[in-house]
Amino acid sequence: MTDNALTVTWDLNGPLFRGDPSKTMWENIEAHYAELARYGESEARRGFSQSAGGRQAISALGDRVADHVIGRVMARPSRGGRGWRAHGVVQVYNEGLDAAQSRSLMAAGSILEGRMGVIKRVTRDIAGKMRRFDLTKGLE
Repeated sequence: MTDNALTVTWDLNGPLFRGDPSKTMWENIEAHYAELARYGESEARRGFSQSAGGRQAISALGDRVADHVIGRVMARPSRGGRGWRAHGVVQVYNEGLDAAQSRSLMAAGSILEGRMGVIKRVTRDIAGKMRRFDLTKGLE
């Protein structure tokens, strides 16, 4: 009888095995979300600023909605508490304002969003950029 045994060896010296692949992927995700948040913030500010010269300033604040747009990365536990999820967020931000200022800002932002669809357009654009993202950068 002939012995046809197959021998398999694993070479664990490649770049994938030098670091923690999970950590590298999360670093890639966080860096990409931060880049998208910066991009989204600048695009939303630009969108809300278009033709702002003809509009009145926000009554309770004296400035524009575009001055209150921020982009940031949020991390929070996933539902069920089985890990964390990161999200890129672009929003009209009212922290630090009193109630009247917050209402005025959010009302102005809502009206402009309804007319212009700035956040909706930026969100759609960012979704397209997400599909072209390489999670494995640095793991080659």
